[in-house]
Amino acid sequence: MLAVHAAYWKYSVLRRIEDLPRGSFPLEGGNWFARGPELSEKEWKRDLKLLGEMHRKLRAAVASLDDTALANVPAGSKTTMLDLLLGVAAHDLYHAGQIQLIKRLRQ
Repeated sequence: MLAVHAAYWKYSVLRRIEDLPRGSFPLEGGNWFARGPELSEKEWKRDLKLLGEMHRKLRAAVASLDDTALANVPAGSKTTMLDLLLGVAAHDLYHAGQIQLIKRLRQ
């Protein structure tokens, strides 16, 4: 569930960079996506593939920005591109910290 959530956040920033239409995420829904208590290996790999794809697309889109674009407020946003990019990076770090804490608690 967390992998798809992170993929969706990356997509939401990508959507603003590339001015993509709302609802263009590969899965139906938004932000949190229902998953069963135990994912099959196939389902887990599918979710990780989606996360990887969104990450690669976001990286490519960010690499294409020039410095002046960072100060722009994209359509549908209330904050600058720079703040959106910092926010999605902080979001990943936040959830990475959660994962590390859970791993430690399971030891």
